[in-house]
Amino acid sequence: MYGMLFAVFPMRRHGRLLPRGELANRAPLVGDVRIEEIRDATLMRYVRTARVLAFARPRAPDVLAELVEPQIVAMSPQAFTLSGIERVGDQSYAQSWLVRTVDDARGAVGVGASFRPVQRMTRPDD
Repeated sequence: MYGMLFAVFPMRRHGRLLPRGELANRAPLVGDVRIEEIRDATLMRYVRTARVLAFARPRAPDVLAELVEPQIVAMSPQAFTLSGIERVGDQSYAQSWLVRTVDDARGAVGVGASFRPVQRMTRPDD
């Protein structure tokens, strides 16, 4: 059984919004988005986290730093936005992800914006 692949566009760097042009020209990170509660050793309590896992290697390290206490702040039929806290080393920053299905991500950016198409991963036949 295969999950749904998502194209994830991180919208901030070290807590600051990326310029619109940079967002439009960035290739997305593609993987399986997981939202779950885990025990956080630093906070010594359970926290909700969002992670992007490599589809082909689900036990490999996360493709992107996890979001702690993510919330859906916007949602439409084409995409949703998750916002939370991203930890980079000992620092914590605000982070937001624009999340789309891989098929919808192909049309996310207008013509001439040098968008690199998301590569479709092949799935082994059952």
